[in-house]
Amino acid sequence: MESMRKKERKRGKKKRGLYIIFIRYLLSFCAFGVLLVAGLLLLYTLLVNMGIIRLPTYEQSRIEAVSEDIRTGEGNEEDLLPDTCAFGVYDAKGRFLYGSFGKSERDEIWNRIQDGRTGEFYNYFYRTIQKEDGSTAVVRYQMVAKFSSPLLRKLFPNAEFILLGILAVLFLAGLILFARSFGRYLKKRLDILSKIAEKVGREDLNFEREHSDIREVDEVLSSIYLMKEALQKSLKDQWESRRQKEEQAAALAHDIKTPLTIIRGNAELMQETCSMEEVRELDQEILDNAAEMERYLAVMRETLMTKGKRGQETEKEERTTGEFLKELRERTESLARIREINTEFSAPAKERMIQGTKGSFEELMRALGNIVSNGADYSPAGGTLSISGEIISGIDDERNEEAEKQLEEQEWLRITVTDSGPGFPEEALRHGTEQFYQADQSRSRNGHYGMGLYIARTLLEKNGGKIRLGNTGKEGGGRVQVYIPVR
Repeated sequence: MESMRKKERKRGKKKRGLYIIFIRYLLSFCAFGVLLVAGLLLLYTLLVNMGIIRLPTYEQSRIEAVSEDIRTGEGNEEDLLPDTCAFGVYDAKGRFLYGSFGKSERDEIWNRIQDGRTGEFYNYFYRTIQKEDGSTAVVRYQMVAKFSSPLLRKLFPNAEFILLGILAVLFLAGLILFARSFGRYLKKRLDILSKIAEKVGREDLNFEREHSDIREVDEVLSSIYLMKEALQKSLKDQWESRRQKEEQAAALAHDIKTPLTIIRGNAELMQETCSMEEVRELDQEILDNAAEMERYLAVMRETLMTKGKRGQETEKEERTTGEFLKELRERTESLARIREINTEFSAPAKERMIQGTKGSFEELMRALGNIVSNGADYSPAGGTLSISGEIISGIDDERNEEAEKQLEEQEWLRITVTDSGPGFPEEALRHGTEQFYQADQSRSRNGHYGMGLYIARTLLEKNGGKIRLGNTGKEGGGRVQVYIPVR
């Protein structure tokens, strides 16, 4: 009950878009940034008021305050100026008299002053003061915040860089914290997707519709739920179809008992009768029922062989297309004599090799045998069963462009089997090679159980072949084309 109430609360909770959540976190981070800057400004102000940090204008203000004393004084500039300033006194001709400028920069500084350049890189500025004795005092100072303590100033010449460094570190720390918070927020709401994916991976489709307060995640959950429902329905249909096939196979096995009973009963009657006419009639019934049993057993045998697991043969074999078609022709003519139908046969002039493993050619011949037998069954007495072989390059596969490209580069032996029956109905063209498919249920009385073309397709595909169903025309018979790879 508690879990159901939680799900109801989640379902009724207002959905928010992912971009709204992101904007909310972004605005929160911006607010954090503003507070961080404001806090550092407040700290800076306190440090200035406490005399720990000097303002950027400190040196300029001190120079202006003592400029008159420097103008009238005699060599006491070092005592008057802040200890962070450098100076030099020059005569009217630009000769350096005294000061704290280094030897290498004295002439360069005088030339700079003469050119009117009173500023340089890193906030350095120059101030000139004309003294009463005709000399000129040049003072160099910076417009940056500095620590009042000489020790701190030596370690950190620019206090502004320290504050900016603190700002950068705190900003980066805040960015990481907000990113982790946003990540945990999303992970918590995406965990449900991971759990559902794990269930699907375990083929556990027994889960209810989940909800999320993130609109996009909720839409994904809805799609997964719909996919789960569709998959469950598909699996259920497959299971039902498999059950029906198993029931049909079981029915075939059960039906064998009927002709077997007839055979046993007729055999017992033959022992009791002396009339040859009756013996012949009973013998014919035995033959007819034995043939029916053979058909049942053939269907069951092919079902077990195509469904069961058999060892994989690796011994290589090959045969020419001429030899293969010759054997097919002999089998077809034997069947045609029994069914009282005519045959037409044509083979390609050029020879190719069919490659396979041990047993492959028998499987290919069985596949074609099912197709030929199917065509013979639907050809009327006196009809014609036509078989033609030809070598072609490439066949179409509309389902897979990559597979089609590979098929186009392959040579094939195409065997076309055409009967003189009514042809395939439209539905049979789409489903005729499916197991137990019957276009007309009444045909099963004539020995058709929807297995022949299915077995042919299974055996052909196992050996790299293809099968296509069609009709010769509106009034023509059925046409089955078989494609076997050759080289």
